Amino acid sequence: MININKLKILIVALTSVLALANFNNSDFYKAIVQNIRH
Repeated sequence: MININKLKILIVALTSVLALANFNNSDFYKAIVQNIRH
């Protein structure tokens, strides 16, 4: 059985990393999004 608390921590860590990447380097983030869409 998956530990829900660990899963929540992992999700929070991932979202904060993505938010920091988006905030600090939005051009890089946009390039990644465009590559995914294409």
